[in-house]
Amino acid sequence: MAPYAIAHMKIGLKLHETGYRFASIERARVYLTNSLEPPHDFSDRLAFDAPALAHEAQAVNATKRHQRFTVVIGNPPYANYSANLSPSARRIVDKYRNFRGAPIRERNQLQFERNLQDDFVKFISIGEDYILASHVGVLSYITNATMHASTSLRGMREHLIQEFGRLFELNLHGGVNEIIVGAENDENVFDIAQSVAIHVCVRGTGGRNPTVSYADLLGQRVVKYAALSSQSVATTKWRQIQPDSENCSFVPQDEAERGTLLRLDSIFVQFGAGIKTNRDAVVIGFDDVSLLEAIREFDSRLVADRNYRKHIHSLLYRPFDLRRIFYHSDVVASRSLPTMRHVVAGPNIGLVGSSTWTTPERFSVNVSRLMVEMKTGTHDRGTTFFPLYRYEGLLGAEPVRVHNLTQEFINNWSAITQTRFVSVGHGDLESTSGPEDVLFWLYGLFHSPEYRRRYRAALAQRFPIILFSSNKQLLRQVCQLGRELVSFHLLESSRLDQRLTTYIGPKSPEVEKIFHTGGNVWLNKGQTCGFRGVPEAVWNFYMGGYPVCEKWLKDRKGRTLSQDEIEHYHRIVVALNETIRVMGEIDNVIDAHGGWPAAFTPLGN
Repeated sequence: MAPYAIAHMKIGLKLHETGYRFASIERARVYLTNSLEPPHDFSDRLAFDAPALAHEAQAVNATKRHQRFTVVIGNPPYANYSANLSPSARRIVDKYRNFRGAPIRERNQLQFERNLQDDFVKFISIGEDYILASHVGVLSYITNATMHASTSLRGMREHLIQEFGRLFELNLHGGVNEIIVGAENDENVFDIAQSVAIHVCVRGTGGRNPTVSYADLLGQRVVKYAALSSQSVATTKWRQIQPDSENCSFVPQDEAERGTLLRLDSIFVQFGAGIKTNRDAVVIGFDDVSLLEAIREFDSRLVADRNYRKHIHSLLYRPFDLRRIFYHSDVVASRSLPTMRHVVAGPNIGLVGSSTWTTPERFSVNVSRLMVEMKTGTHDRGTTFFPLYRYEGLLGAEPVRVHNLTQEFINNWSAITQTRFVSVGHGDLESTSGPEDVLFWLYGLFHSPEYRRRYRAALAQRFPIILFSSNKQLLRQVCQLGRELVSFHLLESSRLDQRLTTYIGPKSPEVEKIFHTGGNVWLNKGQTCGFRGVPEAVWNFYMGGYPVCEKWLKDRKGRTLSQDEIEHYHRIVVALNETIRVMGEIDNVIDAHGGWPAAFTPLGN
């Protein structure tokens, strides 16, 4: 009611400023209604108690039924958990459920449905309907910038391209978790966490040769306001883009990603999200003692059973951050059991990744032998875990370890590498190969700096891209480098004992304030306690979107470090330093065998 009244007042004042005189009985045509609801006649229910509202209902229903619009503008709500879920509201987005002529089927169909039912998607849909009913017009909204590349919304983007001749996409950025190289002072135009974008969709009477134009607007809020006030669609410097066939993204694409690409999620049989507890402080601890204390305080019945220790497991909580979890359905909101049961059942290893990256420069993939939490592999999105093995048993038989790769992938891998695939372990990479060779190859590939640069846009939008090579020498060398990286990231390499750093301070230091200066990491303001010899490149190295050396310590602020934890930090520094070295070697090896893209064999060739 308040914005409705203010809108009337402001429009009246503006009309008065123009010289308009209110001699007519005509009202300002601003209506109080839920735009997402179809016309309903409530006037009979309101006529007695609120005749003014009854008149309003009649007027807005007539407008919804009969009025045609050629301009639709607005700032619709961004509500991923929509309150507009009536049958009629849910049907508003039905036209966006298909892509490339087929219904969209996602592995996480519930997440897809939630994203599709976001209120701003519904407003785009009804705005589109208004313009189509008039045959010509302009639809322009400012919305959450996920509209540009969210895989759940690829059907919507395809539909807009089909119905509008020209689309202009102005990315205003400004997301809290969005880090853009060269624009560290970027601010949002609103006081919200999500990055935003302006969309202008034009439907004319000309031919059907749709174009999508894109531009970025970066900087502080005052700079963006000035640009938006002074520029228009006509004066903005646009870059015409070609949406990719895989996701129909409205962002510039890498030249390397034309066509459909094989992704990580297509080669595994079983994978799923990381564990989501909703109460990390209770069910995840640094050690068993503190963990059990928290569980007893929360609900002592959980540890009343003498077999309660069977629920305690190790967990990779953040990169290099190993913790303990009370893995019980009464205290863990989402155990991701269909995936994590294969980790609990026996020895395993798997890849840790994400399907989207707010900051493409921070793309990374991790590895774990343990269960993972939902933020283990990414700081602002959901983590997905891909176990290399499954434990399967029939009719109560003892579970047997089998590889977790699809048969289609194995057929392609074997045909291109010219090796016979063994079901467990690894081969000699001459005549045989195995699932662990696949993991090492992928891990090496994903850590190639040139791979990350070349596929920057594609990696920001979906799971990592899979490439093959028929060159066995390249295969062996990348697998070996991938194996080295795995041993560093699991902290299993003997090379980690060759320290780079020296600890100075008391035997059991308390972490107070963390900062890095002059190659040293200090744990207190007085600079009397910390680690000497931490290279700048190591301090600035990110995994999972986290600055690892800083994050590991910040998560222990106020905690007294044990000798084991001090030693653990020494090993993290070595592991990251070695990672930087190996990443450079991977690119050198690929260059020595033909470089990009010659070193790789396209699928089907």
